Amino acid sequence: MTPTSLSNSEPRAQPLAFLQPAGAWVPIASFVFLTIVMLFTGAGGAKVLTYFFPAVAMLISLWLYQRYPVMHISFVWWLCFLSPLVRRVADFRTGGFTDPNPILLAPFLATLVISQGLIRHLPRSHRLGTMPFVLAIAGVVYGYLVGVATQGFTAATVGLLVWLCPILLGYQLFVNWQNFPAYRQNLLTTFAWGALVSGAYGVYQYIVAPEWEQIWLIGSGMTSSAGSPEPYGIRVWSTMNSPGPFAIVMMASMLLLFAHRGKVLVPAAVFGTLSFLLCLVRAAWIGWVLGLVNISAVMTTRLKLRLLATLLALSVCAIPAVTMEPFAGVIGKRLDTLANVQEDGSVRERSRLYEKKMEPALLSFIGVGLGGPKYDSALFVFLFQLGWVGTLPYLAGMGMILLTVFRSPLMSQDMFAAAARAIALSVSVTLVAGAGMIELAGMVLWGFLGISLAAHRYYLHQKNSITRSP
Repeated sequence: MTPTSLSNSEPRAQPLAFLQPAGAWVPIASFVFLTIVMLFTGAGGAKVLTYFFPAVAMLISLWLYQRYPVMHISFVWWLCFLSPLVRRVADFRTGGFTDPNPILLAPFLATLVISQGLIRHLPRSHRLGTMPFVLAIAGVVYGYLVGVATQGFTAATVGLLVWLCPILLGYQLFVNWQNFPAYRQNLLTTFAWGALVSGAYGVYQYIVAPEWEQIWLIGSGMTSSAGSPEPYGIRVWSTMNSPGPFAIVMMASMLLLFAHRGKVLVPAAVFGTLSFLLCLVRAAWIGWVLGLVNISAVMTTRLKLRLLATLLALSVCAIPAVTMEPFAGVIGKRLDTLANVQEDGSVRERSRLYEKKMEPALLSFIGVGLGGPKYDSALFVFLFQLGWVGTLPYLAGMGMILLTVFRSPLMSQDMFAAAARAIALSVSVTLVAGAGMIELAGMVLWGFLGISLAAHRYYLHQKNSITRSP
C-alpha cells in the first residue's frame, strides 16, 4: 500500500455492475417474475401475493445474507423502493384498499435477518465498535416491552420492525467496514438506478394518475396532504408510500449522484430532480441544500471543482424539464411558500401541535411503548413511544456516530463518503418535520450513518497501515 491509496479510492462505474454477482440474480429474477405474474392473473393471484411477497422476500434475503452479503443490501433497498407500489397494484387487482397490508412488511422482514449476526457478535460489541448501535437497540427494545403491555403484541411488534430494522441496516454496513469499497459501489449503483426508476415513475404518476394510485389516495385518507386523485393534482410519492419518505430517498439519491460516474447519471438526475421537486416536501429540499453545502465544505480543491462541474452539468440537463409546464407552476408556487412559512397551513398546524403536546411529552418518563401515537415530529414520537428511559440511550447511540463521522478528517478525498455523511446530517435535520428515524426514512438515516462510520474506520485503518509501513 502506497501513500496515494487514500486519494485514489473513489469508485468508478463498472459495466453492468447491477447484474453482478450473477449467481445472486437467479432467485431474485424468479421472485420478480412470479410477482409480475401474480399481479396480472386477477384477484386470486393478487390475494396470494399479499402473503407470498413478504414471505419469499425474507427467504431470499436470508440466502443472500449468508451467500452474497453485499447484494443483500441492494435487495433490501429495492424492496424499500418498490414494495409500496406492489401493494397498491395488488389492492387494485383485488378491487379495494387493504390496510394493514403484509406486503409493506417485506423490506423490514428482509432486514430482520441481520439480527442473527448482531446477536452472535453481541459479547464483542465494545471491541467491534458497535456499541452505539447496541445502545440505540436497547432503547427500542425497552419501548417494545412497554408497548406489548400497553398497546398489544401485534401493534408493538409492527412498531418493533419499523424502529429496529433501520438500526440493523446501519449495523450491517458498519460491521463489514473492511469491505467498504464493495458496499460503496453497491450503494452508488443501487441509488442511481433507484433514482431513475422511481423518478421516471414519479413523473408518470403526476401526469397520468393511474387508477391504483387514485384508489390508494382516497382509501388512505391522505387527500388533504398528498394532493387530489387526478392528473396534475398529485403530490408525487412515486413507487413509495407517501411524499415524505419518497422525498428522503430522492434527497439521498440526488446527493449520491455527485459521486457517480456511470451512464445512468444524466437520466437519473433529470427524472430524479423533477420528481423530487414534484413531491413538494420543503424539509427535504432544505436538507438537500444543507447536504450539498456540507459536501463542498470538506472536499479537497480538486473534488470541489469536480463537484461544481457536475452540478453545472446536471443543472443544464434538469432545469429545462423543471421550468416547463405543467411542472413549473406547482413547483414555483411551493417554492414561494419558503419565503413566508408563517402563513403556511402545515407550519401553523405543527406550531399548534407543539403548544398542545410539548408539556406532556417532556413529562413522559416511561412512555406508552411502540405502537403508540404517531406525530409529525420526531421529538413527540421519541418521548411518547420510548419515554425518556428509551430515548436517552437511542439518542446517545446516534450522537456517538454523528460525533465520530463529523470529526473525522479522513473522508475529504472520497466524494461518496462525504455524500454519505451529508445524507446522515440532512435526514437528521428533517426530524423536526417528521419521524425520520423509523420506517423508510429511518432506513436512509441509519443506513448512511452506518456506511459513514464504516468509511471512517476503513480510512483510519488505511492511514495506520501506511504509517506502520517502512
